[in-house]
Amino acid sequence: MISRAVGVQAEYSNAVEKATGGQAPERGWNLKWQAPGAGRLKLNTDAAFRENDKLGMGAVLRDECGDVLVAVCNSWHGRCEVEVGEAMAVREGIRVAMEAGFHGFIVETDCMTLFEALKRKRRPASVLGRILQDIYVLISSCTNVTFSFVRRSGNEVAHLLAKRSLESDELLVWLEEAPEFVMPSVALDVSG
Repeated sequence: MISRAVGVQAEYSNAVEKATGGQAPERGWNLKWQAPGAGRLKLNTDAAFRENDKLGMGAVLRDECGDVLVAVCNSWHGRCEVEVGEAMAVREGIRVAMEAGFHGFIVETDCMTLFEALKRKRRPASVLGRILQDIYVLISSCTNVTFSFVRRSGNEVAHLLAKRSLESDELLVWLEEAPEFVMPSVALDVSG
């Protein structure tokens, strides 16, 4: 019995190592929001779902000091898989950031499946694949876009924006300011 349990645990460890490229998830991924390097910007995105009938999308673009340059809330009525909703939030965040005049940033998500697909430029034959293609077309007009993963605890501001999106049916955008309801989380991120 014990040798079987050890074998199963070893099999699991090997699968995790293969899936994460040798980087153990509990040690390798940010647990809190990290400011981008000097002169860089970071776009955090998230999706929230309400009983499978509405998707809330949130995104926030911040500079190296953690100051909010763009914040966005938007929603979509319908049902979708989590990865599709998360991809829609990334697409919306990129679109609004570009419309605000920003064309180089790190896109950070708390959805590992989406991060891996974006990092590897996957284009599956599915709804997700079509949204990924939209993202690739958008970023082809950008100067420098990279992708990053953060655990849910490091994506609080985008999460709050996504949750707020469930309360509205209109696109809400804040430029060079953050809405009051996310200010405590922004301050917590900056204070470290």
